Amino acid sequence: MYHDLGLYGDAAEACMEVPSDEYRVDLTGFEFERFFPPEFIGKTVLLRLWLWAIPSAADSMRRRTQYGTLELGRVGKVIAAHGWS
Repeated sequence: MYHDLGLYGDAAEACMEVPSDEYRVDLTGFEFERFFPPEFIGKTVLLRLWLWAIPSAADSMRRRTQYGTLELGRVGKVIAAHGWS
């Protein structure tokens, strides 16, 4: 979802709430940070402000970090199984 659709942060979190809320899927064990970057990257407030002011730098930092692939087909399997595995 991040690699193909560019979803991260709050938007990705909202998408992952759909299986939980609409299909009663237990997402215990789902590690959000493994698949999606945070909304605001940077470890210090100054770095976060700098990256906010220069969006291309933030995009570059997000691309440098490796995130697992979460495909919609896998989300479909999670819905069918009613749980994250």
